Amino acid sequence: MTHSDVIAFDNPAPSTPSVRALPAPAAAACLGAEHPEAVAAMVGAGTGRIEAGLSDGATALLDAHAAAPLHLLVPRRRGAAVWAFTSSLGGGLVAGDRVRLSVEVGPGATLFLGTQSVAKVYRSPGPTAEQVLAAEAGDGALLASLPDPLCCFAGARLRQRQSFRLAPGASLVALDALASGRAARGERWAFSRVESRLEVWRGGALAIADALLLEDLPGAPLAARMGRLDAVASAVALGPRAARAAAALVAAARAADPADGLLGSVAEVPGGVVARFGAEDRGRLAALLARCLSPLGAELGGDPLQRKW
Repeated sequence: MTHSDVIAFDNPAPSTPSVRALPAPAAAACLGAEHPEAVAAMVGAGTGRIEAGLSDGATALLDAHAAAPLHLLVPRRRGAAVWAFTSSLGGGLVAGDRVRLSVEVGPGATLFLGTQSVAKVYRSPGPTAEQVLAAEAGDGALLASLPDPLCCFAGARLRQRQSFRLAPGASLVALDALASGRAARGERWAFSRVESRLEVWRGGALAIADALLLEDLPGAPLAARMGRLDAVASAVALGPRAARAAAALVAAARAADPADGLLGSVAEVPGGVVARFGAEDRGRLAALLARCLSPLGAELGGDPLQRKW
């Protein structure tokens, strides 16, 4: 396992929200494509966008669209926060899938972004599945990006990147979690390769870069190197509106006891923290993260993880 960290210190909105799954011609028009081959490539890539902003004192959904295999569900379109969930029309990512989601949270607005269920990545004999999240948050905004853990089947290949660009006064809570696989079927750390990178930019400067690469090495299978761990997770909490969640993550990481099946570490950065966890029981890790992130309920108009994890 290679696990590296780098911490550096140094449009007018539409009047009516729209939520739609775009067919190929509409997707092409939206994205400015001019040629049929470009349309096919864009639609196959699963391109999507979510935008939330302040409207009459509340956060409102300003735009949401997606092309297969990406699908968006927005059960809360207006209120203390917009709640949006991503899912896949095929039940998961298959070989060569490319999903790219753009997110924008306007100044002072609040957005919760989650997944409908555990994100599955199916076996791939060759091409790597890829998913990219590119998000921006304005001054005073809060973005809570809390996807379910990834579950990669035996032989799966995945490349994931999450990039967050924050205004100086924006707040962010972001989660990157990975389960060992279908343990009930004997698939523990049996995927071919997983690359995951999470970056946070504040005021144009790189603030956090957290990278994870998991694959078998000659003479050192991944399953043997991961030992008894059944799940790992990284959590980032930055900014004034994420302060309570940051404090809870620090306390949980420092209290984690390897003798009790939990590993934890934490790095404090200006305005927030990066916490990492490993657990022998994925359900227990999910419960720990849900407790740490429950303070976000006051900002989001409810706890979106309460009934989920």
